[in-house]
Amino acid sequence: MSDRELFPEEFPPLPLDEIELAPTLGPTRREETYERLVFAAFSAALTVLLTKIAAVLLIANLTGATITIQFFLGFLPYFGIIADPDTFTTIVTFSTIAMVTAGLVLLIRPVLQTGWDRQTIWGRGVGLAIAAETFLLEALRHWIWPEVLRWDWAWLAGFLLVLGLVLLITALKQSRSGTDNALSGRRMRVDAEEESR
Repeated sequence: MSDRELFPEEFPPLPLDEIELAPTLGPTRREETYERLVFAAFSAALTVLLTKIAAVLLIANLTGATITIQFFLGFLPYFGIIADPDTFTTIVTFSTIAMVTAGLVLLIRPVLQTGWDRQTIWGRGVGLAIAAETFLLEALRHWIWPEVLRWDWAWLAGFLLVLGLVLLITALKQSRSGTDNALSGRRMRVDAEEESR
């Protein structure tokens, strides 16, 4: 058999109209990204930390404490507060209450507006977690070295933390999860494809 018989110069035309195309595959599974979670957590953490710093400076100024700028390791600046023990406990207590309140306020809107994304709610919950950690750390400091918190007011921070936890759970129950969004989006695309056929 020669090459000419194996590979003729002109091939017969292919009937393209009769070829059935492979069915189109459904949309690929969407990879879950955590950009909203990271952004919300970063924003919430920054909010509660800036609230704590602002409250410390404001209360220290109102109570007549001396505020200094000092340097840790010679180059990292931080605020130093020079105050008597009563003023110091007032500053720590009320700045912590302000911090917990900021974490709580971040969760009010997701409760009032249903349908928030679950990742954003978890991210906002980070602010409440940081405030809780700060409150527990200061309570531990008070237990080891007394005169850190004023317990006649500090209980309010604990109450606000419990209220914030209730708001977080409520917001999560009202939220829409990312998998629900992906499934509804996939259903809409499949319906659109069927209508176009």
